[in-house]
Amino acid sequence: MNELQRLLARGVVRRADGAWTLHYATSSILSWCVVVAIPLALAPACWMLARRVASRRTAATQLAEPLRNAAAGLAVFGLVIAAVPMPGIVRHEVRITDDRLTQTYGLWYRPGLKEFPFQDMAGLVWTTRRSDRTTGSRWQIHHHDGSVERFNPSDLITGNAEAVVAEPRARGVRVVADFSPEDEEE
Repeated sequence: MNELQRLLARGVVRRADGAWTLHYATSSILSWCVVVAIPLALAPACWMLARRVASRRTAATQLAEPLRNAAAGLAVFGLVIAAVPMPGIVRHEVRITDDRLTQTYGLWYRPGLKEFPFQDMAGLVWTTRRSDRTTGSRWQIHHHDGSVERFNPSDLITGNAEAVVAEPRARGVRVVADFSPEDEEE
């Protein structure tokens, strides 16, 4: 697999003007489609089974109502997943241009935008910590005015750490990056 194929598999596109755009890869989006498709496919099956069980005059007819409830629950679950997080996952992106890093995030009905202009950054400290169950990254952005901004970067940023760190570093921002997870102190 060449470099371009590897980057596209991760959802990274470098435009002709030198800007980077990071999206979730198609494989990530397809895995969420499977999460939606399974309950939506099982819901009619449960409903038909409930109708079939209810039409028989056996002791199994008491299973009809729980099967109907399961069908309704599966349908609602699939539709809620399809309506709430899926559009946000497709819309989520990180852009790295000559002068800033911009992250679009959030759900479709309440999007967020976080911008980090390189000219305002004196330094960036990127640490990775491991707790019992997760590994998380944290940024401390030191501004020229002495203020410090803390930020938890998205999966798109942490998954493409080398490319993201190279851009501010190339623009004169002092970057200290530790990608090897340390155990978090209790």
